[in-house]
Amino acid sequence: MKEEEEQGEYSSNSRSSSSSSPTIILRGEILYEILTFVALDDLLRRCRWVSRDWNALTYDSSFRCLHYQRTPSASGYFIQYHMKNRFHTSFVRSINASSPSSSSSSSSSSSSISLDFMPEIDLWISTSSYHAQGLICCTSTLDIMRTKRYYVCKPATRQWTEIPKPTNGYDYDSERMGLVVVKSNPLHYKIVRFTPSDYRGDFQYCEIFDSMNWAWRTHSEFKWLPYTVHFDLKPEVYMHGSLHWLTSFGKEIQIFAFDLYKENWRFIMLPPQSEEEEVEAINWYGIDKTLVNCDGHLGVIYTHKLNRMDEVWSWIELWVMEDYLKAEKWKKKYRLSLKQPEGNVSRHGYSILGMDTLMDSILVTNFDKFIWYNCSTGVPTKVMNLGNPMESICLEFSIHPFISDYVPCNLGPKENPKE
Repeated sequence: MKEEEEQGEYSSNSRSSSSSSPTIILRGEILYEILTFVALDDLLRRCRWVSRDWNALTYDSSFRCLHYQRTPSASGYFIQYHMKNRFHTSFVRSINASSPSSSSSSSSSSSSISLDFMPEIDLWISTSSYHAQGLICCTSTLDIMRTKRYYVCKPATRQWTEIPKPTNGYDYDSERMGLVVVKSNPLHYKIVRFTPSDYRGDFQYCEIFDSMNWAWRTHSEFKWLPYTVHFDLKPEVYMHGSLHWLTSFGKEIQIFAFDLYKENWRFIMLPPQSEEEEVEAINWYGIDKTLVNCDGHLGVIYTHKLNRMDEVWSWIELWVMEDYLKAEKWKKKYRLSLKQPEGNVSRHGYSILGMDTLMDSILVTNFDKFIWYNCSTGVPTKVMNLGNPMESICLEFSIHPFISDYVPCNLGPKENPKE
């Protein structure tokens, strides 16, 4: 199978009509029912390659909700914040999903998803893979010798392993990482790490960890990326074999794309802003930009920054790149006004987190609650209190989207057994 096929994304020239083998044609409703019981890994890696219709179905919110209720799986978000000298982690589910211990559609898998099985308590989630394996890369806090430990874990099966420490880069606070599952059986994953060089800070280091070799290696051709390129703090977006981050170079903001298979990088221009948006950027606090995966397409959400939510909070604009592999052309999908939920006024600022395709919603947080907005109407459909003690000073806050099956996997040569 090609590397692209392992990524589970469909392109029009990916398959030609094959073979002489007989074709069995099933009625649409029967096929729909069958696919709702397909294992999560097969759905994301194989079914998306069958046809455009199947690929689109895997992003349909009604189908995905039903699929998660019928298969052992977990879907939600890891929330982390730093307070009182340590990191605090919790898991919030998007929907009620099936778990191995119960086949009831109303059962919650969130109680079994945590990091309490890890060998250390004070861990920071550096990156998570949005694959069926549900892998997370965590790092320990710096000790007095300014050393870190790096772990890869699968929270759904409570498995973990320690991986070697990277050899380059000194600025751990500025490191950005991305984790990609290259192949599911046998498990093969890679971790990409970017960090400024030594104390002179002349360039960016790029290191790649390969689970097959169990070692980091430095990308020898990466010194051309200036150290003044700053990576956004929001989670990366993986698609079409590349990891994507918003980056800033002076006042210029672009999308940085790193191709995991070719191991090269490029910058992608953002969608154009209208004169109205540029005026609002000056009059308000600027235009906030968020990278998203919109039904398998690279997307960018624009909105103007506010310190608090007004009666009509903000316009929000979604742009998508419909033909990523052939031409970098952006298309505006829609523009909405998001309404404030009744009785939910907060002193905290609001931030766009991304698209929640399971809920067919745009996910917003004010750091003590999640708000899901319908993509068609801009009306809030769900509000969830996070229960974080945000009355105190919170130094860092991050949210990582998460999906996972419950199939144990071999994380590495010195893997610790699940509990």
